[in-house]
Order: sequence, then C-alpha cells, then structure tokens
Amino acid sequence: MRHVTWRVDGQEYKLRLGVSDVMNLEKRIGRNPMDLLMGIQQGKLPTLTASLAVIQAAMTKFHHGVAAQDVIRIYERYVDAGNSYTDLLPVITEIFEVSGFFKSDPVIEEDTQTLDLTELEDGATP
Repeated sequence: MRHVTWRVDGQEYKLRLGVSDVMNLEKRIGRNPMDLLMGIQQGKLPTLTASLAVIQAAMTKFHHGVAAQDVIRIYERYVDAGNSYTDLLPVITEIFEVSGFFKSDPVIEEDTQTLDLTELEDGATP
C-alpha cells in the first residue's frame, strides 16, 4: 500500500488517507480537502489547523488512536528540529497523491549510452 513517510526527530510516521478518513476530514474542516490541495498549488497557504487535521487523518490508517494533541506535539518536534511550516506543505501534497486525489506525472528516465572514443578514432560508428 502506497504511503508517505514523514520523518520527525528520528521517528517515522506512515501517512495515507482512506475513504473514511477523507469523509471525517471533510466534516472536520468543513470543506472538500481538495480545496486545500488546490490552494497549495496556487501558492495559498492553508491554515495550520487544517494542515495538521490532514496529517492526523492521514496517520489514523497506520497509527491508530492518534489524537489532535499527539499531532500538535509531533509538529512541535518537527519545528524544533529546524523544519518550518512551508516544509510541511510538500508532505501534505504527497499525502493527497498517494491517497488517489490525483496522479503524479510519470518519471521519465533518460537512456544514457557510453561511447567508446577509441572506436570513433578508428573510424567505427556508434
């Protein structure tokens, strides 16, 4: 199962939104979570409350019973470790991606070829 790994102060948290998580998140923030994502993509910062609500909802699939206060303490450790609120935004975007809100562009790997220059000097063609 695809998920995002959020590393905070040496601890790893797996994040992914399930359908029921999204439905609960909609109730909690009072709007479609896609609105947050679209705002981020347009350069608008969501509230910290909404961002941490996304993190908490995404944690419940792998970290059962995590409460809002737990996420606040984890976020405080995240900031104490030298991270910022804007560092959290790519994590939220990745959560939406692995949760099926949108598809990412496929990664195109370049095909590299090594030429043997001694062959070229002898008149051979690659």
